[in-house]
Amino acid sequence: MQKFNNSKLEKKIVDLLKETEIPCSVDFVAHNVGIAWGTARAILLNLVIDGRVQTQKTTKSLIFWVEKEAATE
Repeated sequence: MQKFNNSKLEKKIVDLLKETEIPCSVDFVAHNVGIAWGTARAILLNLVIDGRVQTQKTTKSLIFWVEKEAATE
């Protein structure tokens, strides 16, 4: 499996997650960053693997957020 690597998009997504008050869906991230759903999902999952973003499975979908302690670093 090849890892998706685009540091500019990763930074935009992490910044978006830091700004939001509640966890975000893949759709929300894709719409606000202006990228395709599949691209957003790939980047978010890579950020989870790297430990930069947290995730949880809900009954509907995955949600993503940045821990508040990590956001202040």
